[in-house]
Amino acid sequence: MAGIRQTAAFEYASSDKVQTEFENVIRYLQQAEVGGKTLGEVIDNLTDDDGNLNSNVQFQLDSSAGLQYRVGETGEFITIAPLSELRGEAGQNVGDIGAPIFNGRQDYIIGTTLRASDGVAYPSGTTVLEYQHTADDTIVVFRNGLLQVEGAANDYVTSAANNTVTFSDDLTTTDNSGAAEVVTVYKIRATAITSFQRVDAEVTTTQSIFPFVMEDSTEIQVYQNGLLLREGGANDYVRDNNADTVTLNTAATNGDLVSIITVENTANQVVAGLMLEQAFTNQQTGKILFDKLEIADGAIAEAKVANLTTSLAGKAGLSDVTAGGTALSAGPVNTFYLEDVSGSPRLRFKVSATQNVDINPAVDIPSPSSANSGKFIRVSAAGAYELSALTDVLSAYITTAQKDAANGVPSLDSNLLINIARIPTFDILQQYPLLIMDKQVATPTTSEVRMKRISGARIKINKIYAVLDGGTLTLDLKVAGASQGLALAVTSSSVSAFIPPSDIIIDARSGPVNLGIEASNLSSPTVPDNLEVVIEADYVAA
Repeated sequence: MAGIRQTAAFEYASSDKVQTEFENVIRYLQQAEVGGKTLGEVIDNLTDDDGNLNSNVQFQLDSSAGLQYRVGETGEFITIAPLSELRGEAGQNVGDIGAPIFNGRQDYIIGTTLRASDGVAYPSGTTVLEYQHTADDTIVVFRNGLLQVEGAANDYVTSAANNTVTFSDDLTTTDNSGAAEVVTVYKIRATAITSFQRVDAEVTTTQSIFPFVMEDSTEIQVYQNGLLLREGGANDYVRDNNADTVTLNTAATNGDLVSIITVENTANQVVAGLMLEQAFTNQQTGKILFDKLEIADGAIAEAKVANLTTSLAGKAGLSDVTAGGTALSAGPVNTFYLEDVSGSPRLRFKVSATQNVDINPAVDIPSPSSANSGKFIRVSAAGAYELSALTDVLSAYITTAQKDAANGVPSLDSNLLINIARIPTFDILQQYPLLIMDKQVATPTTSEVRMKRISGARIKINKIYAVLDGGTLTLDLKVAGASQGLALAVTSSSVSAFIPPSDIIIDARSGPVNLGIEASNLSSPTVPDNLEVVIEADYVAA
């Protein structure tokens, strides 16, 4: 489209000002022409048929260059800001992010992965792996994909002092499948997880219900013998947030290990500027890289370091100068030094060029030498310290009058034994007899049945025996109406003996406390009958 122009200049006679005004309009429109395009053509390129803005400006975040843009579908991107500038101002929060739960992952392939200390591959038979962590870190270890359990009697132990993970048995370059064993170690930021907990339950009998305190929003992982299970009635387990239980769809058997771990992350971390872990820290140690630190001139207030050099020079130091005799010239001023006089060393402090101060009060306490071997320091009758041999003040003999005296020494009989009359009497220690409680319920229900009212004593539940004449149920203890979360599986096949996983203490010294039993998961169609429960307990002291 051609630009606007006059075709009949100075031929507009209707007014003297028409010519001037028309020229102004022409100049305005010509200024709007860009790149040979009129104002209308430019607007048409920037809008679609409906008049909406159709700008073809593209942006991207390049992993090395930073934030970039370009106009059009082709051409090079132009950097707007490098990665180093993509951070918030000091003291300004740019947002909240969820704290990472798993971090510091380290994979070890036996025979391939090198030790950080010497660069030597971990050979077959290795038990100790290097892993940087602190005593506050929670460690999760997988071996060939299976979750491991910490403990000297289990799979591994950790040492924050040595930064190691030590396995109970050898790691090899050939596992059952013929491949090298692989170990993966994580750190868990337990502080970033609401009510983080891990429970490892070793099954001693057939068991399907496992207690685990959780909320509706709590996310968990359940492992059986190291394998991660799937939640759901058609899968491996279901959870009951109200009862705080996890129920396996297929009951675990004797020897199985069930582990439950909280993996919920509800904590937010405030981000003051964006410092990405992988860019700013050493992945092995978790420490910030030195080349990422920048302290500008004047960033540290002068008052913080004013007169630092002078102040340090005035502080007391320790010199290795050994002076003979009473030489005051030994050592610089404001320095401790060791003075050795005739084989009797003593610590002194040099106040000035002409004055020393004795740190060891040699004036009051004599300085010992090799000639004083076996002697001790005592206070004499005059109130002075002196070195004395044991034979000077003590005797191996006592007077006859002291033998068998009220405050004397008991004599020995012909068999070199103390006369029994001289042995003091002792009060008989209080005994805590075993307490046996039993209860029979003809037709068990889901209601609590009081087994015994404990009064005037403090007891500890040691063992629980239970059996049915018919059917099955799940048994729990209730103390003063509170569930103990035992979930004991009771059958009619044989008497089941249960040991509580943790101490159950009932303190009824200040008032009676009810001990009850409660049944759940009653079998159907068979109705359980004749439930017999026997509880073995000890009286315990406070």
